[in-house]
Amino acid sequence: MFMWFFLTRPRFVPIQQLKTDENCIGLTRRTEMAIQDWSENIILVDLPPEPQIGDELEAVTQIVRDRADCEVVVDFSRVDIVTSSSLSKLLKLRKLLADCGHRLVFSNAAPATKKIFTITGLDEIFEFIDDKFVALAGLQMAS
Repeated sequence: MFMWFFLTRPRFVPIQQLKTDENCIGLTRRTEMAIQDWSENIILVDLPPEPQIGDELEAVTQIVRDRADCEVVVDFSRVDIVTSSSLSKLLKLRKLLADCGHRLVFSNAAPATKKIFTITGLDEIFEFIDDKFVALAGLQMAS
């Protein structure tokens, strides 16, 4: 039996217990998507590798539209490559947040991933912080 945890307000809370049988196979892909409420006004997104990034970013964009009052930290630690489609979705998310006076912060981007942003000139548009917990703490202190 597996126990899954949901990170919220810097503590772990079990959200679901899953049995290891054939019924769980369909849940495997969904558990890779991790959008978490870190606090009342901060969302933490642990991006999956491509090609699932697009689905994750669409879900985050919808959450931001619904809440209209939040900051977003995107953890790139599992991402090796970013496609042009994902870059477009990140730009849309950034614009949505910036229009409301909120921030989009990227953390744990590997050098190869950062290079994609540098080559495209987007490193000047997006905010990068090396550690997601430093990014989260900075956003909490600012709000």
